Amino acid sequence: MIPYHLFRHRMTIQRRTITADAGGHQITTWSTIASAVPCFVQPGDGEESERGGGRQPSQKFRIYLAADVDVTSLDRILFDGRTFDIEAPGKNLVEFDRVARLDCVERKP
Repeated sequence: MIPYHLFRHRMTIQRRTITADAGGHQITTWSTIASAVPCFVQPGDGEESERGGGRQPSQKFRIYLAADVDVTSLDRILFDGRTFDIEAPGKNLVEFDRVARLDCVERKP
């Protein structure tokens, strides 16, 4: 298990909000709900998926953080100039719910 002192990385959590403009079109905005959140980012497996008529590579990551951090699968993570979508949020890993793992995939521009 990852001890707290290994949470050497810092990430930002953003929450999605969807609103409608005057024409009724949906507008997605992202608001920062937490910054400088201690975490540990661990690269995982790479894979390819079908998107836009072609194969797109993607890189999976596991992000470990304190279990009491407010984060959901509708949020996204910003770390080191990169953006990660959360595939599976908040799997508590240790006794007393102290450490959680987020399964994420890096979003490519």
